[in-house]
Amino acid sequence: MGYNKARHLFRKTMCVVLSAVLLMGSAGCGASANHAGMEELQMPKEADFAFGTTKYSENAQVGGHDPCMIKDTSSGYYYAYSTDNSVDSTKPGKGIQIRRSKDLVNWEYVGIALSEKAILQAQDNGPDEKAVETFWAPCVQYVNGQYRLYYAATKAFGSDESRIWLATSASPQGPFENRGIVVSSWAEDGAPTGPNAIDPEIVTTPEGKTYMTYGSFFGGIFLKELKADGMAVNTDRKSADYFGTCIANKGGSAIDGPEGSSILYNKATGYYYLFLSYGWLGDTYDIRVGRSKAVTGPYKDYLGHEMTEKQTGLTTGTKLAASYRFTASKPGGTQKYTGDDWAWGGFRGPGHGSPYQDGDNFYFIHHIRDGADCYKTESDGKDTYTMHYMMVRKMYFVDGWPVLSPERYAGEKEQKISAGTLSGNWECISFTSYDNSQETSVKASLSPLGKDGTGKLELDGKSGSWSYNEGQNLLTLKLPDGSVLHAKAETCWDLENSRAALCFTGLSDDGVAWWGKSAT
Repeated sequence: MGYNKARHLFRKTMCVVLSAVLLMGSAGCGASANHAGMEELQMPKEADFAFGTTKYSENAQVGGHDPCMIKDTSSGYYYAYSTDNSVDSTKPGKGIQIRRSKDLVNWEYVGIALSEKAILQAQDNGPDEKAVETFWAPCVQYVNGQYRLYYAATKAFGSDESRIWLATSASPQGPFENRGIVVSSWAEDGAPTGPNAIDPEIVTTPEGKTYMTYGSFFGGIFLKELKADGMAVNTDRKSADYFGTCIANKGGSAIDGPEGSSILYNKATGYYYLFLSYGWLGDTYDIRVGRSKAVTGPYKDYLGHEMTEKQTGLTTGTKLAASYRFTASKPGGTQKYTGDDWAWGGFRGPGHGSPYQDGDNFYFIHHIRDGADCYKTESDGKDTYTMHYMMVRKMYFVDGWPVLSPERYAGEKEQKISAGTLSGNWECISFTSYDNSQETSVKASLSPLGKDGTGKLELDGKSGSWSYNEGQNLLTLKLPDGSVLHAKAETCWDLENSRAALCFTGLSDDGVAWWGKSAT
């Protein structure tokens, strides 16, 4: 069943009244210092972000859509690949974009991945059809000295006739040459209909089996097994099981989706995590997750709903992020490129993300849209924000579930954060909206911990409490409605106010994702 609406409204109200909480000492002797000891932490350095430009030379993350990421161990570069886009009119827009970075913070645009021959081949729809205009949603893997690029060629925007190609190269920068079609949803006489062959991502099990997750709201998300050479095990287009196994679909959801799927296996938890997106691409997109002990499913969300469940009004998958807006006094730092018509409007539609593990660290790369009104258009009753960026976040696991940092990664390092540093002013966001409308932050505060290891939380005249495990940087908030939030405390770079800050990210026991950020 979905969340109780009355409880949902209470949760919203609860955050608002956090601003009224007074910071009292453990003996009630007056206000405490605000985040005392924060200056002793190793805080991330300045990591400004340029808004208002379409030039990759000024912000290489602009235009990065449906991204995936790998690390090239020989050069030390992280490479990100994304959907064709022509935001920068001075750069070629077709052939899968490539960006690279040494630190996941500062990126440079490299060029396009596919060779001219591969582009022409994948564009070809036959003599009586218009050529493919855009290549979508790449995924890159490195296997035995070979870089493998999977990407989708769709007949037209919004079509369910698509092909996923495999192209290979000896270099992460290409050129990549086509090796063949891995799966096709192109209409064929006598062939069964199925999911849209779009949005490929690859997962390899500990036993060495490789699968491709793909699909969209047309027929759901599917899992198809691959051979050692990267091509499909089942190549018979007319066989009943050609498309593989359905692991997620829209079911009874009133929100469009799912699409943009990816799977991560976490050895520490023993789970496979299925990430995907619901919502309208231009505004209400989100990031959701379910998990399973088996790569083929069934995948269930935090509340135990299977991702293929068909209950009316239920959108499965635990929502980790959606459109949001923190308060901002200096968004992105000193802005050189924004015009007079640009004003902070938060972010819209984070989605189509891909997890990445680098040693003990987990990251999540996705696209997100600029919520400034100057980028807002309307068509067929839908708002679309036309400017989008690539964004990398730190990802943590709390109680066996992934959670995302409230801020883009800025080189922060995990370190011990004391309970005393956490007491002070905060602003928080909880992702509770049913229709994925933009969530706005509200003020919050925590009092210092007392001798019993708990602190007071006063919410709208009702009492709650908080405690903290310094060994794990694990914050526990016991909220007045009876729910409990477990969250990871971290340092971050406050993009909205251009300063170092404290953050937390977690899930409450009713399946709601929460973000918090220290405030002055």
